[in-house]
Amino acid sequence: MDTYTKKWRDDYHAHLEKAGYQSDPAQLAVVDELARIEYDLAHYQAPEPTSSGGWLSRLFRQSDAAVEPVKGLYVYGTVGRGKTFLMDLFCDHLAENTDVATLRLHFHHFMKRVHDELRGIKDQADPLIVVADNLAKQCRVLCLDEFMVTDITDAMLLYGLLKYLTDHGVVIVTTSNIIPDDLYKNGLQRERFLPAIPLIKSRLVVHEIGNGQDFRRLKLEQHARFFHPLNDATQAELQSIFDELSEHLYVEKQGNIEINGRDIAFVARSEEVIWFDFETLCEGFRSQLDYIELAKQFPVFIVSNIPLLDELKEDAAKRFLLLVDELYDRRIDLILSSAVAVEEIYTGKRIAFEFDRLQSRLFEMQSKNYGKQ
Repeated sequence: MDTYTKKWRDDYHAHLEKAGYQSDPAQLAVVDELARIEYDLAHYQAPEPTSSGGWLSRLFRQSDAAVEPVKGLYVYGTVGRGKTFLMDLFCDHLAENTDVATLRLHFHHFMKRVHDELRGIKDQADPLIVVADNLAKQCRVLCLDEFMVTDITDAMLLYGLLKYLTDHGVVIVTTSNIIPDDLYKNGLQRERFLPAIPLIKSRLVVHEIGNGQDFRRLKLEQHARFFHPLNDATQAELQSIFDELSEHLYVEKQGNIEINGRDIAFVARSEEVIWFDFETLCEGFRSQLDYIELAKQFPVFIVSNIPLLDELKEDAAKRFLLLVDELYDRRIDLILSSAVAVEEIYTGKRIAFEFDRLQSRLFEMQSKNYGKQ
């Protein structure tokens, strides 16, 4: 085990040095857990996937074995603590040093995949068994970034899905901003989700990554967060910020994200950053509920091409006000590009008082102290 730990720590420090960061004790504790998983994987033989019809017999064979299955890892903590960086490190390390089949997905993409597959399964008593069996054939380790339960249909599925996967020897490594006990808190029919919490705590090591350096904000502090006027140089600045924050990992361009049953077009997104054009986000039929749901999913927003908001754009101005208020309340980082300076954006009359407050918030959101309260 010591050999694994040393190799992992060396790999971690090499990545930090390349990025220009210093070692973080809380991150190092997570690195040791990742080393433990690789060690356990090398010393435990998972059952071979077979057809879904042989699932029960396979489980009985596994339960008869006097071998403790590999425990996964649930890492939780505040945004910007490097959880995604550590998951990337884990996946890269396994790919370079082992032959362990690994599948890495954002949690929301994973659940969409599960729902899509469930719709195509017919004449099965428990279609989740088929989904889990198919996943087990594809990967030995399943990495899920940003584990967060907000949808009732996801909540109803998760206990069975996680149980079938871990029963079959799939090792789950996941990150979250939320302690397991608070998952799906105040959600509809939460009592039906509650069995998933002790399952997570028994089959994954739950590890809090404590307070420390916010690496995402370190990057943001090197950049301005408001750009005007609208020109090629401004667009290039936004692209540069997006590229640096996303590190070119898991980037999707010119796509749609489904929020509250409707698609919203985005310019680009990664796992922690989403970039919208102002027209798409504030000039269509959007509500505060859309902004609340988006704010749950991304810690950094880029909104480009804000026009002059005059009396003809009062509705868009109101939506922009709602958006900024939601992001401000959640201490989410916001980068903007506008046709004019902050204090000149709104020239209408009806919500002039509210826009004075918004201007104050936008100035605060550009400061280095924003988000540290």
